[in-house]
Amino acid sequence: IISGQFIEYLKNCAWLKTPKVEKQANPSWLAIPIIVSKSAPFSRSALTQYLEESGIETRPIVTGNIARHPVAKLFPEFNVRKFHGADHIHDYGFYIGLSPLQSNANIDRLIEVFNLFLARY
Repeated sequence: IISGQFIEYLKNCAWLKTPKVEKQANPSWLAIPIIVSKSAPFSRSALTQYLEESGIETRPIVTGNIARHPVAKLFPEFNVRKFHGADHIHDYGFYIGLSPLQSNANIDRLIEVFNLFLARY
């Protein structure tokens, strides 16, 4: 439930998107995937670097576009067509680890760090 507080916060961030959650679902967020909008005045790299420097670990979304990874050379069928949605996730997406057992203080700090970064823009 506490992690839901962070999800609600992100819904109000114009340049950040999270997955749509169906009303019937009750996810247990172990990681929050975040996509930086193409129109954002900052890059994913700038945001994740700031988060890391502030003690918040980030990770790239596991595969993004697997056709752009070195292993894709083993599968020529990946080069037959473009994967625009996967490219977007590859270029603009990242994860923040988030246990459903986080304290209110940790979520408040996470929101504060995001606010400090976003206030620059």
